[in-house]
Amino acid sequence: MDSMAPGSELQRAGVEPVGRMSYELANGSVHEYPFGLAQIEFMGEVTAGRVIFGPDETEPILERPPQDTTRASITFFRSTASATGTW
Repeated sequence: MDSMAPGSELQRAGVEPVGRMSYELANGSVHEYPFGLAQIEFMGEVTAGRVIFGPDETEPILERPPQDTTRASITFFRSTASATGTW
């Protein structure tokens, strides 16, 4: 599961980049972003995944099925930060 959050917030939470990947955006453009690893809690289940260091104006995005309209919380390994919202 790949999620995106503002890079400055990830750094502030202590998440460190461990690699880079290319992602195709909805408009068809391809961008390369650094990513780190984070513990992710979703609907009471805990997993881990890649978190993309997005632009600072980026809203946190948790990858999810398109029909899903639930709340999610992201907890970073070194520190705790939450991103909760309804999609």
